[in-house]
Amino acid sequence: GRTWKWTVIFITGRDRTAPRASFTSTDVADDTITVRWSGSDPRLVTGTAGLRGYDLDRRTPDGEWKRVFNATTRRSYVRTHSPGMTFEFRVRARDKAGNIGKWTEPVTLTVP
Repeated sequence: GRTWKWTVIFITGRDRTAPRASFTSTDVADDTITVRWSGSDPRLVTGTAGLRGYDLDRRTPDGEWKRVFNATTRRSYVRTHSPGMTFEFRVRARDKAGNIGKWTEPVTLTVP
């Protein structure tokens, strides 16, 4: 008869998966803009790094993106702005292994 031999190799490396972020709510009340977000780091069999924080950028339409928060653990932005101001926001997540996720699609908010 034939004899079968199997070799199994388990390799454990650092987390290389990008975390994800998404907006959970946006609101404009009077002159106050509120933007909330959350995120996750995809679960691995072993070695999931976990979320470290978020980057939040803001810009006026057709303007340059400006960093509001860098690697923050905050999950909200609440600010008063002048009537008629329009802003776009985008957010991305960072994990504890140094992986940085993709930017979300921008959301646009205008103060009445």
